[in-house]
Amino acid sequence: MMEIRETDASRRTALEVMNDFMLKMYDESRDTLVHEELLRYPLIVCQGDDLVVVKGGRRTTVTFMPRLYHELKNVAHAPFSLFLILQSMMSGVHARLVPIDQPHMLRIREFGAMLRAGAATLQDAGFTGRQLERQRTIMSGVIGIVDELLHSEAVVVKDVVSRIRTLTPFVEENIREAAALELDSLHERVMEIKGDMTDAEWGGVHVIVMGPHLPRHGEIRLHYFSRLLDVPMEKGMRVIYVENIDTIDAAIDYFGAFITDTLAGLAFWRDQTRLHSDLLSQAASEHLRVMLPGSCLNPSGYAYDASPRCGRLKGLSSDTVVKMHEMMTSSAFASLNIGLSPPCVDAADVLPHPPVDALPIDAAPCRAAPVAAPSRHPPAVSRQPASAAAAPSETSCSAATHDSAALAELRAPPNESAALESQYWPLPEMGVLDSFPRDS
Repeated sequence: MMEIRETDASRRTALEVMNDFMLKMYDESRDTLVHEELLRYPLIVCQGDDLVVVKGGRRTTVTFMPRLYHELKNVAHAPFSLFLILQSMMSGVHARLVPIDQPHMLRIREFGAMLRAGAATLQDAGFTGRQLERQRTIMSGVIGIVDELLHSEAVVVKDVVSRIRTLTPFVEENIREAAALELDSLHERVMEIKGDMTDAEWGGVHVIVMGPHLPRHGEIRLHYFSRLLDVPMEKGMRVIYVENIDTIDAAIDYFGAFITDTLAGLAFWRDQTRLHSDLLSQAASEHLRVMLPGSCLNPSGYAYDASPRCGRLKGLSSDTVVKMHEMMTSSAFASLNIGLSPPCVDAADVLPHPPVDALPIDAAPCRAAPVAAPSRHPPAVSRQPASAAAAPSETSCSAATHDSAALAELRAPPNESAALESQYWPLPEMGVLDSFPRDS
């Protein structure tokens, strides 16, 4: 039985008091650093339909989302609303034929009235002729299904879902047009904001995108600003996504914490991103590979290792291994940015061996840059010219090579070659880092 202990603040240990002091200093550092940074460079915060520009101690709010975007979205949500009603009806029911009880019948009738009221306003919603025809198709399709449900006592949910799915192409067209509307309007407003900045201010501008967790991967505004500022999504210092934060003040506090953690990562690990994830993550990856060696998850834990070794471990055929890798390196999976480890593939592991040019470039055959051996002490920063940096060498490919390289990559300090040195020292992306002490 787990023992539950009550804590008494008056009996905190000396070490706990010392840690409380660290937390206090962290808050002070965060507030100071973010204040200094915002005096030097502007911050753009994306909050819902608005862009909030924080510049020189002032905040300016600009609305960028056009009304038509919302109308396209509203109509596209109609089939989804019906699907959610069906999902609710299926709760606790395991039969093929699902009865429509009185509460759900009332909900369907209420939804039907909303659909008819909405359909009556389509003409005045600002749609073009082609758009209007599509919205009527979606609405009439949902209304037709609802009318049938109102005259039924039970329903085969699978059949209704199949009918709803016929509306998906029209919904997809709404999605494409809504995305284009949002991006075009967003870009127009951002260019106006840029016009009010000096070149130096725009060169150091930071962006915070506020949103929930699920749309994070590939979120449209995050995607836009990453491409505009030419930084990989969630890999640079200038475009930051924050989850479940509701106020501008909270977003600015997060930005201050981001700066503080960046400086600490540089100071202790020479890695500006080291504290942008759980500090225990690398140690956990190493320990879990020993504790749970049978897993086929890659070292990051976010994806399956598609190496032939892992395929054999799970009893998969070589053809299946190749297909699995092709699937996980497709654009759909690549857009998730989940850290998939490319497999090492060679003739000994995959038979029949596909042509080299038919395999993804990072899988045929393993062309990995040399990985530094694990070290407890980070090496000194290289001062050699970029041209003298070691070129990637082709390595023989085997399961052991793949596993040891992946683990070494986790343990190794960041690439210290001169070619990448400027990425860390100095950091032009963040003003407060310009004066950060550099090793002599």
